[in-house]
Amino acid sequence: MTNLPPVFNKNRLIRFAALIINGLLQAGCAIGVSLSLRQLFNDNALSSETLLSGVGVPVLLITVFSLVLGLLKWRERVDIETLGQDYVVDTRMRIFKHISSMSVRAMDKTRKGLILLRFVNDLTALRNWICLGLARSIISGIVIIVALTALTIMNPLIGGMLMLLLTIGAVILLALGKIIDHTIREARRRRGNIAGNISEKLEQMVLVQAFAQRRTERRKIKRQSFALRNATIERASASGVIRAVVRVLAGLSLAISGGIGAMAVRSGSATMGEVIAAIGMVTLITPSMFTFGRVYEYWKSAVVAKEKIVSLLMRGPVVSASTNTKPLGKVKGNLVFDRISITGGLTRFSAQAKAGDTIGLYGANGSGKSTLLFLALRLLDPDKGKVLLDGRNLCTIRSGELRRAISIASSSMPLLRGTISSNIAYGSSKSTDEDVIQAAEMCGMDITSSASLFYGQRQVHEGGVNLSAGERMRVNLARALVCKPKILLLDEPEEHLDSTGLAILKKIIKQFSGTIILATHDLNLLEQADDIWYLSDA
Repeated sequence: MTNLPPVFNKNRLIRFAALIINGLLQAGCAIGVSLSLRQLFNDNALSSETLLSGVGVPVLLITVFSLVLGLLKWRERVDIETLGQDYVVDTRMRIFKHISSMSVRAMDKTRKGLILLRFVNDLTALRNWICLGLARSIISGIVIIVALTALTIMNPLIGGMLMLLLTIGAVILLALGKIIDHTIREARRRRGNIAGNISEKLEQMVLVQAFAQRRTERRKIKRQSFALRNATIERASASGVIRAVVRVLAGLSLAISGGIGAMAVRSGSATMGEVIAAIGMVTLITPSMFTFGRVYEYWKSAVVAKEKIVSLLMRGPVVSASTNTKPLGKVKGNLVFDRISITGGLTRFSAQAKAGDTIGLYGANGSGKSTLLFLALRLLDPDKGKVLLDGRNLCTIRSGELRRAISIASSSMPLLRGTISSNIAYGSSKSTDEDVIQAAEMCGMDITSSASLFYGQRQVHEGGVNLSAGERMRVNLARALVCKPKILLLDEPEEHLDSTGLAILKKIIKQFSGTIILATHDLNLLEQADDIWYLSDA
């Protein structure tokens, strides 16, 4: 799916309805305060000999309305945040679902720093629009419209002038809003550049240090930082103009209310109570007016964020989930590549790995060995042809079943932050503690002893950087074996292994009861193969 979730789904519509009711109640409270002020300052109240009847009741009503207004404001804040976060959760899950379905090649072409921006900055922009833009504008608009309508009934001249002022202000804001569009896009572009650069350098900092490029990289980041700084300041200037206009409108509203009210009192067409009530009403709706100071900014930021997220959702190719509900059943381990072609890789490739055979893949770098393994695991779909497991097209097998039947060990698939045990268990969501221990033992690791180098609770940092390359490969092998696959894919598994590790690898290949497809440059390992597929020029 390349579209974002709808803003107005069933649950969120109910929440929006609650916000509309909240806005009406807030407007009612503002009207109640205004009427109480008028009552407080009318001639009868000021000349009353009874304090309670003349002053006490209006003051009590103002207090009650203020307390209710405060409670409504609290409820508003909770509801709009719930709306925003609910939408963000739906969008985040849609993005992750798409990314987790992208083929290996599509992921390789996508910068990780930009993906992080989609998850962080863009989702924040959408949340701000839903919460602080759309939802709050609905409430503020209701409060202003209802309150001004009531004010117009109380004093047509003041109400009419304020409506005219706000209409003119809205036109001005729409005209000024266009100037912020460019600044938002420029700031986002600059932020994306620096995020992508820093993300890449953090992952490859040892490279920066090894080739004495720290000064070069600092200069580059400094240039990007100043470019982002200037773009952000320009954006702040544009949004500041809009907020300034709103503040001026709020001030003019008070000035108009006070000025017209003073003239009306002098002419006898209005009482002091009515004027104070009008000023009180304007004071109460002023915060609602301030809401519109950033609405355009939130909206434009959300529009750009949506464009970027949709662009990511359109990236492909995607390995689509199988809709076939037929279970895979017992797997023998027969794997057939039937006239496989893939752009920039294999062309009309056909071969068969019989159940229980060990197949060696041999060829130069870039000849398509890893591509073939990815096709076998359906991390990639061929442009033409098909891959068959026991006579069944991989596209018709549910991914969970397929990847319990076929597993892979590759140095290109790093370890995750956690422990050695959790990394091994990651190879199968259905693995038990006993399965993990058994897989570790097959790879010569004792994860039950705290004295062991491979103790199960030993911490693993992101990417397994705190483990040696050989240790990582041993854990990688155990992760592939924990699901007890019928077909084991090995992508240059000898890489970084010492003599002990190589002996363990040879033992695994010899004792494994299923089918093995082994991509390697090691001629000694190829001697264990029943058949060798030589790949030349893909």
